[in-house]
Amino acid sequence: EPGSRALYCSNSINLASSAVAETTGRWLPELFREWLAMPLGIDRYAFNLSPAGDGYMGGGLRLTARDQLKFGQMMLDGGLWRGQRVLSEEWVSRSLTPHASIHESNDYALGWWRKTLQAEGRDYDVFYASGNGGQLIIGLPELDIVVQFSAGNYMDFRTWSRFLDELVPQFIIPAVTSAS
Repeated sequence: EPGSRALYCSNSINLASSAVAETTGRWLPELFREWLAMPLGIDRYAFNLSPAGDGYMGGGLRLTARDQLKFGQMMLDGGLWRGQRVLSEEWVSRSLTPHASIHESNDYALGWWRKTLQAEGRDYDVFYASGNGGQLIIGLPELDIVVQFSAGNYMDFRTWSRFLDELVPQFIIPAVTSAS
């Protein structure tokens, strides 16, 4: 039945980004540079291209760890970066609101995953972006922090999923809460 089951596929994001390029009449890497990279002060990155030279948004954007943190902080701050509006607050809210259940109930938003972590006997709702290999941008709104992991464990979800599921609740959250 249409709409009854969701499956994750990076081609969905690539298709949506192609619609943006078609609607605006602009090249995706140019839009990325103008709309996100420049406002966030990102000047070193690699943007994948399709064999036809179109921007490919199904994965492979290469950013420094510091620049990945900028994305997470902007989302945590409702679309603001250093007091300047980069994304509308409405878009950020919609982007982080669960729209589908892929692995767990209501765990996927618009390009961002949602999860509840348990640490120190409490629940912490998080949003995160993940790349195949262990590149993670994790926002913890309740603690007002963003955590970033970079790894190269490609095709090894069992290993890199532990960064979020174990390291964050066992070590990072307790370190942050004990410091406050």
